[in-house]
Order: sequence, then structure tokens, then C-alpha cells
Amino acid sequence: MVVFAVMMTMVILMLFSVWYVNFTQSSTKKAELEHIQTVAEDFRRLQSLILSMRENGLGTAEFRMSPAPVVGVPSPNRASMFWVENESDSSPGLVCLEMGNVIYSKYTYIYESGAVLIQQGSSATMKFEPRAFSLENSGLVYREVRLKDPVPKLAGTGRTTLILFVENVSEKTEAENIYIRSSYPSAWERYLSRVVENLKPIYENIRLEKWERGWRIWLGGDNVYTHRIVELSVRTVC
Repeated sequence: MVVFAVMMTMVILMLFSVWYVNFTQSSTKKAELEHIQTVAEDFRRLQSLILSMRENGLGTAEFRMSPAPVVGVPSPNRASMFWVENESDSSPGLVCLEMGNVIYSKYTYIYESGAVLIQQGSSATMKFEPRAFSLENSGLVYREVRLKDPVPKLAGTGRTTLILFVENVSEKTEAENIYIRSSYPSAWERYLSRVVENLKPIYENIRLEKWERGWRIWLGGDNVYTHRIVELSVRTVC
């Protein structure tokens, strides 16, 4: 009787162990998937916020750094990394969040000059397209966003807040060539190809060409456009 009870206890413990491992993995996977979707929406809101900001405007954007905790499941070591890059005053700069996933591959969401990109490994694709080009009374306008202040990498969980301030909005008329600077030029190709195709009825000889720091759109002849530059100062609050 005692031997039977011990054997039954062992079987029950084994079954519980198998169930708990599966429960932990499925719960962690679900939480990470929800976090991926949450961060995507965080970056979409950042994109919309910056698009709506005007000179001397102030705004904040919040980012979820880790998945929501799951009851009964220990939180693994999955701190995310958040930072802002800026190589020079003429570069667009990047807002980046690298997700510390355990089940899924590492994702890095990136805001670059109006676009939201997603990077896995060495490749990046455009998640949300920018509104970088518009036709206004003055003609074609190219709106470029530049982030002026780098922020060192912050590792953590919970939330982090980015404070943005529009330091300057400038416009100048430029001729023939539109230069689109990007750290991930391949992610911009499909979007820019469609822009060029849509502008062909206006600029007959327009073409898209690779450039050493991104892409160049050649308008042809003596055609001009308005280059609108929005310069943003950024700070973080953890």
C-alpha cells in the first residue's frame, strides 16, 4: 500500500512537472507576443506624435520595456535595451528598443526620420511608412526629422518615457536631388520606389538611385522642392 502510494505520488509529480513546463512556456510565449504588439503600437504613437509636432512643441512618448508579468510564472531575465543614436547634426538619428525575448527571436523596433522599422538579425523592414513627401502650394515638400541628442543604452523592465521638444523647423528650396539619409537603406527601398512612381506624372524623368548614405531621388532638369527639416531634442525619464 505504501509502495503504491509512493508510486502514485511520483506519477502525479511527473505529470504536474510536465504540465507546469508547458504552462510556463506557453504563458511566456503569449506574454512576449503581446509585448511585441504593444511595442509596435508604442512606436506607432511616437510616429504620430512627431508628425503632429510643430515648432516649440513639447510631447512625451512611453514605451513598455518588458512583458506583463504572468501569475505563477517566474519572470526570466529578459530586460530590454532602449537608446537614441545620432551620428551627426545632419543625420536623422534613431530611437531604438531591443526586446529581450526568451521564446521569440530578438526584435529591435527603430524610429528613423518618420518611419518605423523592425530589425531581426542583420535585416530590417519598414513596419509603418512615413509621411515624408507631400504636395503643397509651394510644390513638392520633403519633410526630414532629425534627432539631435543621443541617449545611452538603458537596460531595464517596466516603462521608460521619452520627452521630445521641437527646437527648430527650417525650410529651404533645393534643386534636382533629394537625399534620404538612412542607416537601413534597404528598408526604405519599396516605399521610395512607390513615391517615385506616384510622382512620375509631375516629374517625367524622376528616378531613384542608391547613394553612399542612403538614397537619392533625382527630379530632373531644373526642378526644385522644399526641404523641411524638423530638429528634435530628446530626453528620457525612467
